[in-house]
Amino acid sequence: MNTCPEQIVHCMHAYLDGDICHDDEQLLMKHLAECTSCRELMDDLTDAIEFIERAEPIEAPVGFVDDVMARLPKEKS
Repeated sequence: MNTCPEQIVHCMHAYLDGDICHDDEQLLMKHLAECTSCRELMDDLTDAIEFIERAEPIEAPVGFVDDVMARLPKEKS
């Protein structure tokens, strides 16, 4: 179990979103240089983002939305 401050994980997400302030980025980079567990988590998050960005878009089959909507419970009046 990771015992690092929750702030570090928030900094990771802000960094990956491109929305991190300079002070938090410095804190994150210092922490990642010292913490193998968080460095591995950051690598996993980065890999996941890269995988999603490389994925080809897919289209739902014709009639998919209509089929799903037909299976939903009817609204009660």
